[in-house]
Amino acid sequence: MKFSHAAISLLAMVALSSSAFSEDLKLKLRGKEKAGDSWEGKTKEESWAPSETALVICDMWDYHHCRNATVRVGEIAPRMNEFVSNLRDRGVFVIHAPSSCLDFYRDHPARKRAGESP
Repeated sequence: MKFSHAAISLLAMVALSSSAFSEDLKLKLRGKEKAGDSWEGKTKEESWAPSETALVICDMWDYHHCRNATVRVGEIAPRMNEFVSNLRDRGVFVIHAPSSCLDFYRDHPARKRAGESP
C-alpha cells in the first residue's frame, strides 16, 4: 500500500484532534491500493514519537509576486501557526524550507540547527 508523505495534511488531523495531547502522535494515514483496474482508498493507523518527527514547511512567505497567493497564505497562516506551535510544544522538530532566497538565510542559526539535526 502506498501512502502520501504530505506531513501537513496528515499531522493537522492529529494536532487538532481530541487525542492530540497524548504522548505519541496518533496518525491516520490515507493512501490508495491497486484493486484490479482501479484504485481503492485505504487507511492505516500509526504512532510516531514527537522527538523522532520533523515537520517541514515549504514556501510559507509573507509576500509573493502573485497577489492571490499572498492573500491565501495570509488566510492559512493563523491556522498554520496554531498547528505548528502545538507540534513544536510537543517536541516535533520544525523546519522552514523556502525554495528560493536561501542565500539570505545562509548563516542563520536556525538553518545551521536544521543542518545539524539527526
